Amino acid sequence: MNAQAQPAATTQHMVQDILPAILPSVVADLREWTVALRLNAARCLQSIFVLAGAAPSAHLPHLLNPLCSAAGDEEEQVAHYVVQAAQVSSSDHSTPALVLS
Repeated sequence: MNAQAQPAATTQHMVQDILPAILPSVVADLREWTVALRLNAARCLQSIFVLAGAAPSAHLPHLLNPLCSAAGDEEEQVAHYVVQAAQVSSSDHSTPALVLS
């Protein structure tokens, strides 16, 4: 995928359709006590946000507190992926290839 490529519209629609089902468990995993689970959740969240396009913005009222908490995670990589997810969700023109690197 080149730096300017966006997920296909069908991919965005598919991810948008399953957001309500997957976000609660991913957000819950951001609060797990093991680093491996939190890191996995942070990576998933970042990927979900990239693939879903602008749709996660509609869920931000429910995501804001967990994102803020996870952005301060003691594990640097967890915080890094959560901050990237937040940046993707707040931008109209994300560049997935750069964000997913």
